[in-house]
Amino acid sequence: MRYVNRVLVLVVIVAILITGCNSEPKKEDELPKARPLLTEAAGKVQEADSFELQIRVSGYPVRISVGDFPLPDDLPLIFQYAEGVFVAPDKVQATVQVSLGDVATTADIVAIGDEQYMRSDLLTQEQWLKQQIIIGFNPASLIAPEGGIADALRAITKLEMVGQEDMEGLDVFHLRGEIQASEVYSLTFGLIGMKSGLLGVEVYILVEERLIEQVVLREPLPEGVEDQEPTTWTINIMGYNEPFSISTPEVGATEES
Repeated sequence: MRYVNRVLVLVVIVAILITGCNSEPKKEDELPKARPLLTEAAGKVQEADSFELQIRVSGYPVRISVGDFPLPDDLPLIFQYAEGVFVAPDKVQATVQVSLGDVATTADIVAIGDEQYMRSDLLTQEQWLKQQIIIGFNPASLIAPEGGIADALRAITKLEMVGQEDMEGLDVFHLRGEIQASEVYSLTFGLIGMKSGLLGVEVYILVEERLIEQVVLREPLPEGVEDQEPTTWTINIMGYNEPFSISTPEVGATEES
C-alpha cells in the first residue's frame, strides 16, 4: 500500500510539472514575426465588407468642432466616446458622445460618401440635419489603399513583438511601435487634433483569427501642459463582415417620426 501511495504522489507531481510547463509564456522564437503578422491582420481590415469600431479617449481632453455650429470658446466640445459601423465601400453610421461644459450629450451621425447627416438632442433638437460634421471625412477613407486603417497599421515603425497575452479573456498577440500622427486620421474617424509628430502605438491581434482587435494610441501632452495624463485613444475593431445596413436619414425627421 505504501508503494502505491508513493506512485500516486509521483504521478501527481509529474502532472503538476507538465501543467506548469504548458502554462509558461511562449519563448520569443516560438512567436510569429511581428511585421508579417501585422501585415496579414491589416489586410483583413482592408478586405472586410463591414466592421464595427469603438473609440474611447482618456487623459488630456480632446476638443472637437462639429460642422458650422457656433460654440462659445469657454465651453469647448469635448469628445468622449464613439461607436459605429462601417459598410463598404463608403458608409458609416455612428453614435458620438461629447460634453459641453457640465452637459453630456450624444449625436447620431450618418456619412454616405461625401454627404453627412447628424441628429442630436442638444445641437439639432432631435432632427436630422444634412451638414458636414467632420470636415473632409469620407467613409471610404477607412479602407483606402493610401491613408486607410490598414495603411496606417503598416506604417508603424520600430515594431516589436511584446508577447502573447490574455486580454479580458481574449488570447492576443501584443505588438508595440511608433506611428506618425499624420497616419492616424482614419483610425480616429478624423477626430484627432494632432497633425504631426510621433505617437506611441500598441496593437492587439487575435491569436486564432489573426484579426486586429484593439489599437491603442498615446499622444504626447501639448507644450506647456505638465499636470495631466497624456491623451490615450483606445480603438476596438470587431464584427468583421457582419450583415450591417445603413440608409440615408430623412432630413427634418425626428426619432419619433
